[in-house]
Amino acid sequence: MEIGDALLLRGGREVEVEAADAILRGFEDYHERFRATTRRAKARFEARDGWGIRRDTEERLRYHQQGLEGALVQLRHLLGEQLKDRALWQRVKDSFGELILGRDDCELAQTFFNSLTRRLFPHVGSDPALDFVTTDFPLPWRGWELATARTYTVHRISDAVVRRILLDADFRTAFEDLDATAARIAAQAQAAAEAFFGPALEAVDVLRPVFVRNKGAYVVGRLRGGQADEEPDRGQESTVEVEVVSREDVRGEARREDQ
Repeated sequence: MEIGDALLLRGGREVEVEAADAILRGFEDYHERFRATTRRAKARFEARDGWGIRRDTEERLRYHQQGLEGALVQLRHLLGEQLKDRALWQRVKDSFGELILGRDDCELAQTFFNSLTRRLFPHVGSDPALDFVTTDFPLPWRGWELATARTYTVHRISDAVVRRILLDADFRTAFEDLDATAARIAAQAQAAAEAFFGPALEAVDVLRPVFVRNKGAYVVGRLRGGQADEEPDRGQESTVEVEVVSREDVRGEARREDQ
């Protein structure tokens, strides 16, 4: 039954709300499968299961496509001939935006929505009426405030600091020589800190998840501080990766990327 401009479904819910629900379910199914597979990565790395890592990587690439296809099936059922109604899709976008408010994965959900939009309304670039764009939601944070991270408040990166960081990564297999590895990484990281911050290092932030690719596992962090010639409260950051390789001689190296 149609009342005014709103098409209602059984139970009195507007069709755009039902459509937004279907898209969100498709996104959640895709994202949960992706995260479940990703959670296996660290255990596979520790077990030196290279074949399993490759298989999981291939599966993750398929999840997004499968999630989109599942959502489209539901949308075709709900919307029928209105599936490509531009005015209706604008209202679906508004409803979806309300559903994802407060979620820590809202930007991923917006990207998923935009992927559907491009399938239904092919276009080059962004269409703010149909796509989520950066101006739709204010981002009041700067940096990693919403990320799950450990913070080590230090003015110097010593062997002991790096050793603690590596132990906190909680690998189930032992380093060949943890002390030597920590010393090597500390020397590189401290040199980077001195070059970037001088004596003004304030903290090291380290993401809790360990990122795995092929035979490498990556502990990702940032050095945070300021410089004497800067305005008060204006900090600087420098991203650091520690690569751990699972093989006969497990090693660690630090790499820096300034921001």
